[in-house]
Amino acid sequence: MSFSFATIGNYSNVHLTSPLLAGLEFMTRPVLLPADLQEDFEMLIRFHKKQQWQFDITRLSDFLRNPKHTIVLTDPLQHIQWVNKGFRSMTGYEAKEVLHKRPSFLQGPNTDLVLRQEIRNCLYNKQTFDGNIVNYRKNGDTYLCCVRIEPIFNREKELTNFIAFEYEVA
Repeated sequence: MSFSFATIGNYSNVHLTSPLLAGLEFMTRPVLLPADLQEDFEMLIRFHKKQQWQFDITRLSDFLRNPKHTIVLTDPLQHIQWVNKGFRSMTGYEAKEVLHKRPSFLQGPNTDLVLRQEIRNCLYNKQTFDGNIVNYRKNGDTYLCCVRIEPIFNREKELTNFIAFEYEVA
């Protein structure tokens, strides 16, 4: 792009030989992930478009880069709609085994009851929850899970989903 000023300080005489803004400056840059993780990201993009989320989906790419990280997407009644591939490695459950279940099925006798109530309260009030919880794998082993659950709203400010970001605490 080149331009010249006919007189300093008088912008009415600016002569542009190319557009000042091409429009590309405002577009979201594409997210590039390894092929297996890209599939998970593209599935989230489909949910994003279908539900008209008011949620910055590009921030998920950094979380998805670690194949041990888990994302759980539920409907407003907390029934699982989708899990990423990391869910299997953390819990031992295949996606088809958990669809339409509530994530609380991963909890058990060693899961703190006060923490469970705190999660329920946050979800009921459409608020974000952050904390560590003891969950159970398919084989019965326990693991400490760091979880962040966020409500997702559409353009009309209606709750459409909850999304949980999870990873195992060593």
